[in-house]
Amino acid sequence: MKRLALWGLAMAVPLALALAGAEAFYRSYAAAKTLYQYDASLGWRPIPNFTYQGRRRDSGGARYPVAVTTNEHGFRAWGNPTADRARVLFVGDSFTADLNMSDADAYFGQVADQLDAEVFAVGAGGYGTLQELMLVEAHAPIIAPHILVLQFCANDLANNSFAIESASIVRNQKNLRPYWQDGAIIYRLADHHWYKVLYRNFALFRFFDQQLQNIQYRRYGGYRDPAYQPPTRKQRQEADVITEQLFKTLVATTPTATDHLTFATCNLRHRGQTERWTRIANNAGFTPLPQVGLAVDDAAKTDPSVLAADGAHWAPRGHAIAGATLAQALAEPVARANNAGT
Repeated sequence: MKRLALWGLAMAVPLALALAGAEAFYRSYAAAKTLYQYDASLGWRPIPNFTYQGRRRDSGGARYPVAVTTNEHGFRAWGNPTADRARVLFVGDSFTADLNMSDADAYFGQVADQLDAEVFAVGAGGYGTLQELMLVEAHAPIIAPHILVLQFCANDLANNSFAIESASIVRNQKNLRPYWQDGAIIYRLADHHWYKVLYRNFALFRFFDQQLQNIQYRRYGGYRDPAYQPPTRKQRQEADVITEQLFKTLVATTPTATDHLTFATCNLRHRGQTERWTRIANNAGFTPLPQVGLAVDDAAKTDPSVLAADGAHWAPRGHAIAGATLAQALAEPVARANNAGT
C-alpha cells in the first residue's frame, strides 16, 4: 500500500509541475495577444491600457501591419470629452474591436480624420447588444455623445437570445455573457459553476476549450451544434423583440438631443436579416445606414484586400471604405452639433 502511494506521488508531482509550467507558459504567451479579459458583469471586456503590434493577412494572403491600443477605459479611440465640438461614440463587436486593423486604419479612425468631431470607439469580439448597452451606460455620462453609432452584425440577433444561443458551440461567449429577459439581466451559469471557475482562473483551460471549439466548428461546418433544432419562428420573433428593447434602451441612456444611427457589418445580402435589422432600428428611433456594409461588400467582390484572412471581417481597405461612407452619412449631424454649440 505504501509503495502504491509513493508510486502515485511520483506520478502526480511531475504531472502537477508539467501542468503548472504549461499554465505559466500559455498565460505569458496569450497575454501578449489577448485583447479581452473576464468580467463578471459583461462576461468579458477589453483590457485597459493594452498594446499590440503584429501582422495580419487579408483574404488575398497579403500581410499588413497592425498596431492596436486601448486606454484606461478599454476604448480603441478616446477623444476629448470636454472639447467644444461634436462627440461621436461608436460601439460594436469584433468589427470595432478585434485585432484586424490598426487604430488609425479602423473605420472610426477614418471618421476621426475626415470630420470635425471628437471620436470615441469601444467594443469586444462576440458582444451582443446588451453588452454594448452596458458599455454605453457606463461611459455616456462622461462622454455625453451628440451622436451614437451602433455597429451591428446579423449574429447579434442570436447573441441576444438565451434560447437561440443555446445551440452555439462558442461556450466562452454563451456561458459568460449577460442576457436581457423580461426586463432583467440574467446569466446562463452561476458564478460558482465549474466552467466559469476554470475559465476565469486557468489560461490552459481557455486554450483547450478554444481547441475543442475549433474541432467542433470543422466537424459541424459552423458554430451550431446540429443536435439542436433550428430556431423556431417564435424564437426569432422573441429575439427581435429583445433586440428592439435594447435599441430603445440605448436611446434612453443617451442625452435627449443625441442622434442615433446604426450600420450593419455582415450578412446584409441576406434579405430577411436586413429587413429585421432595419425594422428594429426604425422602431427604436435609430437611423439605419445599410450603405456602409453594402459598399464594403461590393468592393470585396473584386478586391481581396478588402476583407481579412477569415473572409468575413474587414482588412484596412474595407475599413477605409466603411469609414468614408460613414463620414458622408455623419457629416450633417456632426455639422448640426457643431453649429448648435457644445
